[in-house]
Parts: sequence; C-alpha cells; structure tokens
Amino acid sequence: MIYLSPDLILAGIGSLFVGILSVLIGLGGGFILVPMYTLVFSLTPEIAVGTSITATICTTLSATLFQFDKVKEHLSIIFRIIIFSLPASILSSYSVQFLQGWALTGIFGLFLLIMAFRLTLWNEGTYVWLKILSSNRHQESEKNVRKKCITNRFLYSIGCLGGLVSGLTGISGGIIFVPALITRKIQIHEAVIISLASIIITSSGAAATSLCLGHVSLPFLFSTAIGVFLGAAIGVRLSPYFSPVTIRWMLGVSVGLMALIMIVKAVTPV
Repeated sequence: MIYLSPDLILAGIGSLFVGILSVLIGLGGGFILVPMYTLVFSLTPEIAVGTSITATICTTLSATLFQFDKVKEHLSIIFRIIIFSLPASILSSYSVQFLQGWALTGIFGLFLLIMAFRLTLWNEGTYVWLKILSSNRHQESEKNVRKKCITNRFLYSIGCLGGLVSGLTGISGGIIFVPALITRKIQIHEAVIISLASIIITSSGAAATSLCLGHVSLPFLFSTAIGVFLGAAIGVRLSPYFSPVTIRWMLGVSVGLMALIMIVKAVTPV
C-alpha cells in the first residue's frame, strides 16, 4: 500500500497540469516532470528520468484513446516512426546507468534549451517558410507534397533520434517528432496526434528498461500517473479553445528558464 504523503499529493496536483499542457502541444510531459522531480522533490537524475518516462505512457495513452479515430488515419506514419524509436529508447535508457548524475542534469538542460527554441523562434520561422513554400506551389496538391516529403528515411531518422532522447533524458520523443513533422507540411494538430501515439510505444521500451534497473520511484509514479491521466483527458477537451502559438510561446519561455536552472545545477560544484 502506498502512503500518500504531502509530497506525493503535491506531485499529483502538479502532474494534473502537466497532463493538460503536454497534450496541447504533443509532448509527453517529461520536460516538466524531470525538473519537478529533481528540483522540488530531490530525486536523483536517473530516478527522475525513469519515473518520468514511465509516467509519460499514461499521458499519451489517455490522449490517444480519446482521439483514436484520428489516430487511425496516421497509422502508417506512426508505425514507421516506432520501428527505430523503440530499440533506440531501450538502448539509451540502459546507458543512463553509466553516466554521472551531473552529466544527466546537464544533458537534460541542453535538450530543454533546444526545446525552448523549437517551441518559439524555430516554429515561427518554420511557419513562415511553409507559407512561402505553399504560395509558390499552387499547381501541386498538398497530398503530393506530403508524399514526397515524408520518406521512410525521414521517419526512421526522427524515430531513432526521438528514441535516444526519450531514454536518455526522460523527455518524450515528441520534442523531435512534432517539430520535424511540421517541416514536412503536417498540420500542427495532426503532428500532435502522430507524436502522442508514437510516444506510447517509444516510451514503453525505455520504461521497461528503467523498471528492470530500479530507476523508477513507484510512489511518485502512482501519484503522477493519476494526475497526468486526468490532465490528458481534460487537455483533449480544452485544446480546440486554445491557440497553439500562444501555448508554444508560454511553454517555450518556461522551458527555457528550467533549462538554465538545470544547466547551472550541473556545472555548479557541490
């Protein structure tokens, strides 16, 4: 039986908001969960990463179930992504035990900086580029353009990279999947759906490895799972009422601040 201490209750409440926000932008929530675990509850980096990536399954599974009809339209793309993302996540999750705690903290901070950039300035540039591109191709249908852009090599590549990021840092592969799919003329809402469904399988490999290595805090996993599951269900219903651009910028600033805190913590002598 798990005793619900104040820390676990607080983690559950925080995870509720994590579930809502992560679903809105197609990420699993690890970009908030890992800093929360390490900075607020003082979990070690490897435990924070393992618990986060395991809890991510609850977030994405909830969101996917509520949008299953839309998910079925993109099964071909999802399947080609997870072919390489699953083994890559298992390999990177296993390698975590060979890295020092400060190294994991620093790596995670650097990935957060990349995420902040992708959520803000990078996306703005991408949308401008896509708008110019589409205006110059009036003769070519959207379907044909997509078919040329979304190659097997492209999907295998982002799957592999997303899996490595997932297992190594506790961030879901959505940090790679969503921005990459947008560059291939996939609409943001479709990219979010594809990312969430892909994360379920990608995270399962890393989660299983983390459990076997003992890198998961079961009490925090329990409280987080409840919070993110409920939050994801709420987020699915709220998403039509929020501007994706506004959400990206708010999260981009927040994630950027988290990244700076994590990097400072990694380079500051104990």
